[in-house]
Amino acid sequence: FDKVADWSWDEDISTSDVAKFDIGGRPYYIQFDHTTFDVEFFNGMFDIENDYAGICDVAFYMAGKKPAGKRGIDVTGTGHAYEVFATVKAIIDWYVKSNPSLDYLHFEADEESRIKLYDRFVSNYPGRVEQRHWSQHPEDKASMHYMVKL
Repeated sequence: FDKVADWSWDEDISTSDVAKFDIGGRPYYIQFDHTTFDVEFFNGMFDIENDYAGICDVAFYMAGKKPAGKRGIDVTGTGHAYEVFATVKAIIDWYVKSNPSLDYLHFEADEESRIKLYDRFVSNYPGRVEQRHWSQHPEDKASMHYMVKL
């Protein structure tokens, strides 16, 4: 995970912070949103130490592979999974260093392939506390939530 692609901030997105990069001729995006979360919601799922914790929702996806209304990334079959993971991790690490008020990173997945992807991704944060929780949506769709304590 040491080969990192060049990346930049996507200036066209105003509702959250979005970084973009290109690998193998494919555009990838990583989105950070830490303005919309109620810690009480997460306290029902996770052991959060502070009622005023800084929680950032993180999602990454490849352009053209983003299902309508959903976030995610399809790295299988691209031949560039290690470079994508290295770049995403480098961007997240930079974002965390630049936002010292953040206490947790939150990831959510509701598809088996994305659950496996996030399982692998969050396990690459050695020394950080990981928590997982299944939730049931009103539409009977289950999601896996991941919380990484920084």
